[in-house]
Amino acid sequence: MRYDVRTLTLRGSQLTFSTCDRRIKTIISIPEFFTERYPETEGWNQKGANIGISRKGRVFVNLIYECPDCNIVENDGKIVGLDRGVYNIVTTSDGTHYGAKDARRVKRKYNHVRSELQEKGTRSARRRLKAISGCEKRFVHDQNHCISKKLANTDEDVSIYVLEDLSSMNMKRLKGKSNKTMRKWLSAWSYSDLEFKIAYKCQRNGISVEFVDARYTSQKCSVCKTIDKASRKGNRYVCRHCGNSMHADVNAAINIRDSYITQTSKSGQAAVNQPYGWSATVKPVTEPVGKTLTSKPSGLSEGR
Repeated sequence: MRYDVRTLTLRGSQLTFSTCDRRIKTIISIPEFFTERYPETEGWNQKGANIGISRKGRVFVNLIYECPDCNIVENDGKIVGLDRGVYNIVTTSDGTHYGAKDARRVKRKYNHVRSELQEKGTRSARRRLKAISGCEKRFVHDQNHCISKKLANTDEDVSIYVLEDLSSMNMKRLKGKSNKTMRKWLSAWSYSDLEFKIAYKCQRNGISVEFVDARYTSQKCSVCKTIDKASRKGNRYVCRHCGNSMHADVNAAINIRDSYITQTSKSGQAAVNQPYGWSATVKPVTEPVGKTLTSKPSGLSEGR
C-alpha cells in the first residue's frame, strides 16, 4: 500500500499511518547507513512510503525521499557519449559495453511461461500468472539501477554524459519499417527508465547529462562523418568511404559525443575536449579497446 505525507508520518523511529479503522503507531528499525545517506540537514524531505508484506509474512516499509536540487559544478572532465540499445543496454564512447544478454534471456523466459499459462487457462495457471506478475519488471528496474549507479560512480574524471533524445520515439511509426520481432523488442525497451535513473544519480554526483538529436547517429562514420546506411552490418560498422572499422554501438556513441561538441562549439560555450582518438583525415589503425559487462556489475546489488 502506498502512503503520502498526509497519511503517514515518521518521527525518529516512530511510524504512524492511517487505516480504515484507526491510526496505527509502531516503532521501526532504521539502518544507520540510511540516516547517513539521507540526512535531514541536507534538505532530504520524506514524501511517502510503501508498506507491504513479504512472502514469509514479514512486514516491511520502503521510505520515499525527495532529492534536493544539486548545483552541478562545472569542471574540466571529459565528455562521454552513451548509446542505448536493445542488444547492448549502454555503450560508451570509450568502448565499454553494458550487455543486455541477461535481460533478453529473462524476457524470453517470462514470455514463454506467460504464453503457456494463458493457453492452459486453468485456475492454478491464473494463480501462477498472478504470482509472476511484476517479476520481469523488477528485474529490468534492478538492472537499470546497477548500470546507472556504475556510470554515476565512475572512477574516471567525467563531467558530462551525452545521450540521444528519444522523447519523440513512437512505436506506431515503426509499423511497416521493421518486423514483428523487432517491434516486440523495442516495445519492451526501458530506455526512458534508464535515462531517468542516470539523470538523477549523475546530478547527485555533480555530472551533467545532456541530449542531442538521435538522427543518423548509427549510420554516420565517426571518423569521416559520411552518412551511409549500408556501412553498418549487424554490430559492426565498416565505412565504405574511409575504411573505418569498429563496433557499431561504439561508433554511434562517438557520434553522439561529437554532436554535442559541435553543438556547444557553435553556440559559443566553453572549449571542450577534442573528438576521440583519430583525426578525420587519417585512416584509423585500431579501434577503441573496452571491456564488456554482460551481467550485473559486481558490488552494486546493495543500495541504490
